[in-house]
Amino acid sequence: MKKPKTTGELIRAARLAKSRRLHAQLDPKLARRIKPDVFYRQSDLADDIDSDASQVSMWERDETRPELFTLKKLAKALEVPLLDLVGEEK
Repeated sequence: MKKPKTTGELIRAARLAKSRRLHAQLDPKLARRIKPDVFYRQSDLADDIDSDASQVSMWERDETRPELFTLKKLAKALEVPLLDLVGEEK
């Protein structure tokens, strides 16, 4: 698997990692019914940072880039250091 490089790829990778972490905390019977990668969705992240899912989707597809203050919110919501979300330009 290639290492994510753009900001969008890094945001998506961090969201999926948080989804898996949250999923791992579930009761095993419930966890079997929910896929780990969809447990923390774009809409959940959007709610956590006072944005909307379409904006998160555009960031993850590298159509737009979040502003610095939004990157700070993203880092806090995703529980990662800010620099982990700063990628290379496409």
